[in-house]
Amino acid sequence: MDFIFLPEKVRQSVLALAQGREPICSIRGSGAFNSQPGESYVLVYPERAYLLDRGFGGGDFNCRDAEYSSLDSISCVKDKFSATLKIGFCGKVYDAKVSCAEEDNCKYLLDLAGQFKGEMVPPKADGNTSDDGLHPLLLLAAGMMYVAAGDGDVSDNEQQTIMRICSDDADIFNAAVEYYNEHSFREYLENLSLNLQQQLCFYSNMLEVAMIDGTLSSDEQQMLSSFAEFMKLDPAARGKIWDVLLIKNQLSVLE
Repeated sequence: MDFIFLPEKVRQSVLALAQGREPICSIRGSGAFNSQPGESYVLVYPERAYLLDRGFGGGDFNCRDAEYSSLDSISCVKDKFSATLKIGFCGKVYDAKVSCAEEDNCKYLLDLAGQFKGEMVPPKADGNTSDDGLHPLLLLAAGMMYVAAGDGDVSDNEQQTIMRICSDDADIFNAAVEYYNEHSFREYLENLSLNLQQQLCFYSNMLEVAMIDGTLSSDEQQMLSSFAEFMKLDPAARGKIWDVLLIKNQLSVLE
């Protein structure tokens, strides 16, 4: 991720830590460290990395100086659709879930830290899959399909949005379609095994695909409510997601 695209608060924090020097590259995590709801960033410098994260809802960032010479361990565990960057120092390990788009930056960090062996660490047998062996990304796409079809019609914009979630991978998309065709929405909910950060990610993307055509039908709203109630999502967190997506999709302000 380019430094210029980082949130202003992240840029200010790391520039203050690094005496005005910009990082060589930046890695954005999905959620805060160790699967907590929020946001995380790893800012890579020649001799150290700064680890910044904060919880869902804002506040100040927690900043950690991970000098390479003091690291206990560093690795990147890759699966088909994402990777987990693991940085251990001061007796703790900080996990950051990252997208495949961040792989090059992760490799660069591992190289600087003296641990990169020429390939990413292969996936573990107990990788990030659901209880029935399906990857959460496939299940996310399927969930978006249930919501998109809730009003009786799947628009081109809705289909393109779901395809982007699948990283334009037709195999993932087709597998999600197969799951959607073979399971009811209730069965879908009962098959999910998600941590809190994943639940918020699912809810956000399901809500966005429902909003993409400019309307939100009663059936779509019911599916979203059923998901939130089944997962016992905090109403305040749901409200923040609604507020952000309403602002994001209010393109009329640009006309």
